[in-house]
Amino acid sequence: MADALTALRARIREIEGRPAGERRPVSSGQAPLDSLAGGLPCPGLVEVCGPRGGGRTRLVLGWAAARTRVGERVAWVDPARLLYPPSAEALGVSLERLLVVRAEDAQAAWAAEQLLASGCFGLVVVSEAPDVRGAGRRWEQAAWRGRGTLVVLTDKPVRDLPADLRFMVQDDVATVLRRRGGDQGARLTVPGWPVGLDPWASAGGAA
Repeated sequence: MADALTALRARIREIEGRPAGERRPVSSGQAPLDSLAGGLPCPGLVEVCGPRGGGRTRLVLGWAAARTRVGERVAWVDPARLLYPPSAEALGVSLERLLVVRAEDAQAAWAAEQLLASGCFGLVVVSEAPDVRGAGRRWEQAAWRGRGTLVVLTDKPVRDLPADLRFMVQDDVATVLRRRGGDQGARLTVPGWPVGLDPWASAGGAA
């Protein structure tokens, strides 16, 4: 029975274009989230959705900070040019280990796929990508090839995206909408911006 299960898993990996290896949880750097959601899937896809100003960027920057603290590199694909590096640094992200890619909208999905498949980045973030529906499966395969985690920031859930973990972030509260093999509905509070470094303060909110 065990041999048959192993063979079946190998066949599924072959069909999906995934190399050998198992998915493992990686610490998000936020103890409440690790306790509620089991950490971030690696390899895997995470979707963080919600309105701009709700706290989703701060949530993900916390994950980026955790990765750079342990010496990993993080890539942030930012077609809308919304990332403010001084605020990222204030939240603990090492800018020396952060690559910001100002790809045009049409190239954002492709850039994320290449960065993820390269194996050079433990975490790749795509912010405000215009259309992620057709990229989901390619991103999933790239995550397995590069053994990394992709995080996609969206305004609302994209059901066609094969997310292993999905959050809705509103009013500084993150709710687990989907967790592969686990419970849904868990909630946690998103940390605030450091004083004076809220890049959206003039617009009346924080991302």
